Amino acid sequence: EPARAISGWAVSPSGDRLLLGARGQLFAAPARPGRFVDLTRRSGTRYRFATFAPDAKTIYATSDASGEVEIWALPANGVGEPTQITSGADILRLSILPSPDGKHIAHSDKNHRLYIANVETKATTLVAQ
Repeated sequence: EPARAISGWAVSPSGDRLLLGARGQLFAAPARPGRFVDLTRRSGTRYRFATFAPDAKTIYATSDASGEVEIWALPANGVGEPTQITSGADILRLSILPSPDGKHIAHSDKNHRLYIANVETKATTLVAQ
């Protein structure tokens, strides 16, 4: 019963979909009748802190798929493979916030450091500590 274990949620920019996180998995539910999408479809991998990109075509979330908790991009329609955006984490990454143009992602970590990640180049810059 994943509905009893919802640990996070986000609304798409247009309000037509709801992103739900439960037991480390992500789901996109339509606001009106439509297709319910299991975005993660992988056991043994945990996704958290998920949010929509400004264009709503991509979901950004942290995942331990690489062995460390990094930020990943997932297709919002569930078709295609996730893409790793950040690397080199030494502690849990948190608080994902995409820029309005979708080119950068601000995020923090458990040590209260603030970063900006470039979505295209996948370069991450520490901006405050």
